[in-house]
Amino acid sequence: MQARIQADQSCFERKTFTSLPPQDHAAELIRPVIEEVQLHGVFLTSENALKQLIEQYRAGVDECSSDPSRWATLCSFLAMSAHHRTASGSVVGMSSIAWAFFKNAFAMYVELAIVQRPQISTCEALLAMTFFMLRTADACVAARLAATVAQSVYMLGLHKHERYIHLEANVAERQRTIFWVTYVVNADLAHRYGTPSSLDVDNFDITFPGHVYHHVSDHVDHIEDLIQTEQVIYLRRRAILAVTQFRIHKVLQQALSWNAKRKLSHIEDAITTIDKELQAWKNSLPISIQPGFRSHESPLLEMSIAMLHYIYFSCISKVSMVVVLLARPVVSDPVSDEQTAAELNTCPSSSQLARAACVIAAREILHVQLRLQWQPLTHLWYVFFRIR
Repeated sequence: MQARIQADQSCFERKTFTSLPPQDHAAELIRPVIEEVQLHGVFLTSENALKQLIEQYRAGVDECSSDPSRWATLCSFLAMSAHHRTASGSVVGMSSIAWAFFKNAFAMYVELAIVQRPQISTCEALLAMTFFMLRTADACVAARLAATVAQSVYMLGLHKHERYIHLEANVAERQRTIFWVTYVVNADLAHRYGTPSSLDVDNFDITFPGHVYHHVSDHVDHIEDLIQTEQVIYLRRRAILAVTQFRIHKVLQQALSWNAKRKLSHIEDAITTIDKELQAWKNSLPISIQPGFRSHESPLLEMSIAMLHYIYFSCISKVSMVVVLLARPVVSDPVSDEQTAAELNTCPSSSQLARAACVIAAREILHVQLRLQWQPLTHLWYVFFRIR
């Protein structure tokens, strides 16, 4: 016999910390930046967000009871939109607006995470809240939100192939995207902070993102298809790296364990596998955007490409740290200034080479920063805060 706990929804107070702006104003806040602020992959398009916005204002400007997920999603993106527009002279003012909107969303957390049965809209709302917190210094809340999304994804079975068999193509693609963005976020947090995650390398049996559905209509639809194609390609590249990040996280935890020497052969095999994965991933990119590529006319990097480079070099640094941990400490020679990313070997044969690889990776991260296009303050904050 299974015991069921009946939660009384009336005991959870729905509190509004700030009212939504007029509909036209809200649309102008969200439309230009909604896809730009989703640095780990676009799970909610501008079109879908604006549809939710229309539905929200039809229900009532501050009506949060009928659809808590929609309310939390829109408030989270309004918060990110305010953050995104923060300049050096408006940090205090814009931050207070952003946090007021986010508190509207976070007030729904208990209802979304505990009271209600998870739905796809629940995952979207929790992901939106997670994305906002990733742009702050509060890693604990960000990790808790990411773990809650992962739990909802598991309960819905988004990690299982059977979930998608009888779904329409566009519905299946939307749900698969939510899974992969959730996976990417959890991998990044585990990689960055060394915290455990309920997601892992082998606990899914669905394909990577990559299938795009084309419309046969006018020029506008063709442009939308091109945008969607770029988004899917980026998410695919990011998802493949996320699997490698989880492998590195697992190997690093083994290397730090008390019986690491007993697992030495297994760890070395894992490092070799990771090395091959990273090289294959790098070689799959067009040469002009490969990490470490040099030319006399190297263009400035978009934020999405820069993110891939940051994570790639961070992976190299982490793998090299594992080698340093396992090897006997040796005195490292200074790394020559002539060494570049082309000389990086993520599977060094000694602690000395591993330390050199860490130094080269750090230099490459600084070089990526120099090639980065102009970015909003919160993007730069996130980049600086995540490099570790």
